[in-house]
Amino acid sequence: MRTEPSRVRDRRGPLLVASAALGLAAIVALAGQAGAGGSVNWLVPLPLFVGAAIGAVYGRRHPGERRAEPRTVFTTAEEAAFVRMRAKAAELLPELGLLIAEAPVALPGGTPGIERALDAYAAAGTVLDGARDLADLAGVVALVEEGTAPIRAAMNAARPRRRRLLSRRPVPAQPHTPLTCFFNPFHGLATAGEMSWRMLGRRDLLTVAVCAECAAALAARRTPQSLTVRHEGRLVPYYEVPPEQSLWAATGFGSLTGVPLAPLVNRGDFRRAAERR
Repeated sequence: MRTEPSRVRDRRGPLLVASAALGLAAIVALAGQAGAGGSVNWLVPLPLFVGAAIGAVYGRRHPGERRAEPRTVFTTAEEAAFVRMRAKAAELLPELGLLIAEAPVALPGGTPGIERALDAYAAAGTVLDGARDLADLAGVVALVEEGTAPIRAAMNAARPRRRRLLSRRPVPAQPHTPLTCFFNPFHGLATAGEMSWRMLGRRDLLTVAVCAECAAALAARRTPQSLTVRHEGRLVPYYEVPPEQSLWAATGFGSLTGVPLAPLVNRGDFRRAAERR
């Protein structure tokens, strides 16, 4: 199916051809009069010139339609990226479910940890079902990590000391410590800890959890590669979306609030923010 800009372009093409034909006919008419040795009567080809001028003006007054095709291509690419990342996010839920099912309840702090994991599992499912953009899918990633953290922390605490030292996954000091990168949860875990950062155009400093790559960018006074979403027709960093329209902008995936995301989702904050978009 052709898009609307394509149909407009199809109509404009024949019109421009007709305009050129009218202009050529006008020139031929004038040449014929001159070749016959008579005086040139400008009224004869005048309608032809007028038609050619109208066609040319119409073609030039619609430059925005000529630029519509790239936007269509970019939109298609964004949709393809969303579908691809949604499939990857959907694979995380069964993994968390399996981890919950295999976690021994008798672990130190096991029951509260499993309850937090179950809350995060339910919240991740809610967000996945209502996901509209990449930020929502990043929210699924953050929620899965939030549910994974307490179980892995409890299991890590129960291991012999040597095995704990070999574990590469960080153990949070508190169950709600942000585990994913503030700038883009798809970057992975916030292994570099927390750093100070000032949003462009703002004077106040924020403390955010970052991955190693984003930490290096901040140390070099460069802006990290942030997760972008489409807002009001243009791509912007997700944290520039009004917080009332995005739970992720309001919380920074947990960095800005320091509280678990799962209870916020399960009480309806994600749904209400999505309805205001």
